[in-house]
Amino acid sequence: MTRRTRVQTAWPVYLTIGNILKATRRKVSARANILLGYLPISKLKCFSAGTRKAQGWQLFHYCMHTILSRMVVAGASGVDILCTDGGIRKVFPILAAYVADFPEQALVACVKEDWCPICKCYPEDRGDPLATIFADDPGTLF
Repeated sequence: MTRRTRVQTAWPVYLTIGNILKATRRKVSARANILLGYLPISKLKCFSAGTRKAQGWQLFHYCMHTILSRMVVAGASGVDILCTDGGIRKVFPILAAYVADFPEQALVACVKEDWCPICKCYPEDRGDPLATIFADDPGTLF
């Protein structure tokens, strides 16, 4: 979390290349990450308590769409990149992974935080092997 002032706070969104070692990616001095933008943190007090959570989800997805929209265009039409051998090549970057903790993964996947994002297992049935079998269930995501 980044604090601009006492009132303004934001979560940074970084981008890195997947074939860089984790030990290198974690070092700030290695400059293996680039800052794409910031996600605002808001209490959303202008909305009622019943709609506040849904509006927070909408705000998150709108901000991520805005930040990543140029990447979608680059992935579709390509970008000319100067390579180390001096040649210019057209690359098509795609976002292959999104690293986050479980609550943020649930937010990105548009699922309830207590529910399984893969099967239709109710939160109170987690851990029960009969309730979590999803290979034969036609209503699962996979």
